[in-house]
Amino acid sequence: MKINYFLCVTEYHILMSILLAIEEFNTKDYRNVVVLCNSGRFNNKNYDLSQIGNVEYRVYPQEHINSSHFIEEVCNNCTGGLFLFNLNNPHFLYMCFKLKLSGQATTSFVQEGLASYNYRHFSLKQRIGLLKNNLSIIWNAGIRDVGFYINFFGVKGCFGRMFEYYDKAIDSPLVDCFWLSFPQDANYGKNKLKQIPRFSKKSRDVANVFFNYQDFTSLRTNDIIFIDQEIEGSFDFISALSQKFVDSNIYVKLHPKTPKEWAIEFERNQNVHVIKSLEGVPIELFLQNIIHVVVLTPFSSALLMNNCDCRYYYTYKWFINNGFNIGAKTLMTPGQHIKCIESINQIELY
Repeated sequence: MKINYFLCVTEYHILMSILLAIEEFNTKDYRNVVVLCNSGRFNNKNYDLSQIGNVEYRVYPQEHINSSHFIEEVCNNCTGGLFLFNLNNPHFLYMCFKLKLSGQATTSFVQEGLASYNYRHFSLKQRIGLLKNNLSIIWNAGIRDVGFYINFFGVKGCFGRMFEYYDKAIDSPLVDCFWLSFPQDANYGKNKLKQIPRFSKKSRDVANVFFNYQDFTSLRTNDIIFIDQEIEGSFDFISALSQKFVDSNIYVKLHPKTPKEWAIEFERNQNVHVIKSLEGVPIELFLQNIIHVVVLTPFSSALLMNNCDCRYYYTYKWFINNGFNIGAKTLMTPGQHIKCIESINQIELY
């Protein structure tokens, strides 16, 4: 039996791990270990950690995740695949290094929203700060492997850029597979692409059990979901939407960083309601559980996971055309299921 390790730092990572474990590795030949690697974020969440089939969950204290003991555990036991999602934990790349040397497991990066389709750009000052932070984390994790330091901070490691840029890490020999929902839109790692499967009822049900998801909105056909991103102009957009679709309930999912007083402003519109009951549940899972609903957002990557029973729209062009600054003129939009609109008149109901 091969053992897969999924190292998760966010709820989205857990959801993607469940999806891959159920849809790709749900056989007697595999055991899937989903590790919750951010104890501060996951503390006091009402998650169901019961093993389902060949999917098991582990939660460790943060000090263990950042230790050499955790590195040894993963490198000694991972015999199938190691699945990473972002570059926030540089010592995870050391695990890739060790596993590639031993040849006992494959290594993968899995889609991290729109960041996986675009290039990052850092100033010299930002790079120096990141380099210092990454070196500190690696050293504190007990990594003293000279070969690793030579590889990662020398020419082969692009002088440390492998820890900061997805394209540098994914194009390196340390990564075998690059899992994307829309591999045809990849800008790098093109010889390593794997298709992320869609949710089936089984994988959705397993995720619902883990997150203790329960439908609470009583959504009707032609209701509207707006995924807020804390950008200027959101009140104006929701007000215009409310006046246009008076027979629809409009539900606003606030961004985690959005000030709570924004909820009061949104709900001044008669048919607008702020969602308050999704604590600890990834918005992507919520979207997988609805039908015949219109989903709108300026440019949230939550829409990358398609639900064929809903209609998805990016609205950033409306904000730009109405004089609001969103920090971009054009955005990468993978897939064909998200329609970019300039006017709310382009929104089609069922």
